[in-house]
Amino acid sequence: MATIPRVATVATITGAAVVGLQTGLKVGNALNKNMDLNKDLESVIKNSPHADPNPERIPSPDNSFIHSPLENELTSPLKNY
Repeated sequence: MATIPRVATVATITGAAVVGLQTGLKVGNALNKNMDLNKDLESVIKNSPHADPNPERIPSPDNSFIHSPLENELTSPLKNY
C-alpha cells in the first residue's frame, strides 16, 4: 500500500475512533446525570404525602384538584338550560 493511502486510512480510522469516543462520553455523562435525577425523583416520591402506606388513611385531593360540577353545590352553566 502506498504511503498517502495508508496515511489517509489511518487518519480515517483514528477520526472515527475519536468521534465514537466523544459520543460514548456524552452518552455516559447523560446517563449519569439521569441516574442522579432518578435518585432525586425517588426521594420526592417517598417523601410525598400521597406515599403514606397506611391503608386506613383516606387521601384528600391536592389544592390543584379540579372538582366535578356534579359534586355538592357546584353547578354547571349548561345545567340551567
